[in-house]
Amino acid sequence: MKRIFIVILLVLCMVCILFPAKSQVMAATSGQFKYSTLSDGTLRITGHTAPTGALTIPSQIDGKTVTEIGSYAFYYETGITSVVIPNTVKTIGAYAFHYCFGIKSITFGTGIKEIGSSAFYYNKISGNLVLPDSVEKIGSEAFCSISGITSVTFGKNLKEFDASAFSADVGLTTYNVNASNPNFSAQNGVLFNKDKTEIVAYPTAKTGTTYAIPSTVKVIGKYAFYWNKSLTSITIPNTVTDIQRGAFAEDVNLSTVTLRK
Repeated sequence: MKRIFIVILLVLCMVCILFPAKSQVMAATSGQFKYSTLSDGTLRITGHTAPTGALTIPSQIDGKTVTEIGSYAFYYETGITSVVIPNTVKTIGAYAFHYCFGIKSITFGTGIKEIGSSAFYYNKISGNLVLPDSVEKIGSEAFCSISGITSVTFGKNLKEFDASAFSADVGLTTYNVNASNPNFSAQNGVLFNKDKTEIVAYPTAKTGTTYAIPSTVKVIGKYAFYWNKSLTSITIPNTVTDIQRGAFAEDVNLSTVTLRK
């Protein structure tokens, strides 16, 4: 019995050596970039040896395709001034460029599907932010505390959006959505679901002190009016049956809420 056990153990050891687990992730450095190999053989950027000035993420390293920028990859690297992301990258991890407040411009590739929570929290990009059609998911506070963004345009494939994604962006006045998007729509700069039965996000700095929610709305979504500093009065129609968590959080100037009969 002991001999059989030893034989089985030796066989298992040989299997592990010859066929290592596919999920194993190997860390390495090539040039200025730190990376790890994912289970499918593509690469995740995990850091940089000299993160200052303009940063261009490579599409390949040592013949392998870069598909991901890992969580915390460039966390608090304040010397980065601009970022160019290749078309091969599909995922930007949580906190990837968090507190990189030297960044003034970001060029997105056309393959990005997911932008993680707090990925670009607090930097200096400005103007109209146009996200690629490929983007399907935007996490919480992904672009939070960016004062220079004035408008955001979402592409036709956006499926998941956290209303806190652009919170505390004190210059944001307008949301736009590609007309072909089956999940979201915009009206007068305000973000709704497609059939306008839910108000998803009201721009932080949209002009005007009063707002009457359209009568098509049944749900005021989570954090829908989060961090708004302009509104003093909101009228809610009697069609609304659900006001979700944090819908009016941090609206310090909001003094009047009228429930329409």
